[in-house]
Amino acid sequence: MWSLPDINQMNERAAANAKKLKREANAKKKPNCVRCECFSRETPAEVSFLVHDIFSDDPKDVLHLCRDCVGQSGDPWEGYFTCDGCGRVMAENYTWERYCVQMDDRTLCLKCAAEEHFADAANWIDPRAVKDVVLEPRGPALFDSTTGVLNVARCPHVVGVKQPVPDAVKFVDNFEFDSMDGHQISGGNMLEAVCELSVPFCPILDAAYQFAVSIGLYVRAGRGAFAGLFTKAGDSRVLPVTFSKHTNLPRWAGISLDAGWEKGALAIEGNPLVQVPAALEEAA
Repeated sequence: MWSLPDINQMNERAAANAKKLKREANAKKKPNCVRCECFSRETPAEVSFLVHDIFSDDPKDVLHLCRDCVGQSGDPWEGYFTCDGCGRVMAENYTWERYCVQMDDRTLCLKCAAEEHFADAANWIDPRAVKDVVLEPRGPALFDSTTGVLNVARCPHVVGVKQPVPDAVKFVDNFEFDSMDGHQISGGNMLEAVCELSVPFCPILDAAYQFAVSIGLYVRAGRGAFAGLFTKAGDSRVLPVTFSKHTNLPRWAGISLDAGWEKGALAIEGNPLVQVPAALEEAA
């Protein structure tokens, strides 16, 4: 239970068995209630639930219960929960990491939570506004725009270990911390990493282990990261990032971007490109 299975193999098996599991769930003749069997009772199941997880859209199992047992210890049973977002019965966990979170009084699976969190423009931070990074569980909110303090202890848990992230976002870097005393155990200087970004980023808790957590930095994926207009120090021009027809690589003012643009670090000959706020875009 505490070692994460091979996700690729698990997803392949699920895809191959999806039709079989759906037929089993819809069958009129059902096996005994799995909860009753735990109490040495033989009671025919009356309802069946397809069980999903955060790693793919194919069902991984079928849960058979009698009506009396539904909701007696869990939703619909211990070790499972029903997501208020997608409405599916989900596996609660495979390791120490829980795959459900509470958002706005709703119980969401991490898949739904990630999609909602990344889609909310309020959760994206301008890297130029960040002046310090702290880890204070009882401290201020995630980001204070007046002080520029980013408190990563308040990063929401919306992605699990090995969980695919939404197509609209891209991983940049991560930093791991001891979950007991908070000291950093891997990764570089987070403030420096943030300052290297030239596009809005979203910090989240993207892995929860038994004794550690990972804080990941994400940017918008694809050409969405290059949307809008950009300028750079010492240059009065406000221009969009374009793509070469021959190489499909990004350019600004006809000059190729420096290496590192894949991670959201947009620069020309060592000079960072700065995204122009929407209000100034309209004026330009």
